[in-house]
Amino acid sequence: MLKPITEIDSGTGLTQPPAMVSVRRFRYQLGVVPSTVWRWIQRGWLDQPVNIGGRQYLTADMVQRFLDRAARGEFAGGAKPPSRAAAAGDGQGGPT
Repeated sequence: MLKPITEIDSGTGLTQPPAMVSVRRFRYQLGVVPSTVWRWIQRGWLDQPVNIGGRQYLTADMVQRFLDRAARGEFAGGAKPPSRAAAAGDGQGGPT
């Protein structure tokens, strides 16, 4: 099970999710490599990160939307490349 990313609010002492999390920390928590996160962004599964001082961050809302969609199984099966027959056109193999 995924351990939530949290921080302690100095005013209340309660644990709350941070307003922003670095892409590095996000991928570390999920156990994926950088190219996986960028593929998710290219596919539209994860919103484009915010650049602050040359570092990439995700807002808490971005992370929550991604996790909610993943929990619903929206990414199951993923984007698959077309079959050779589909790439060739009608699958007959000859020029048209």
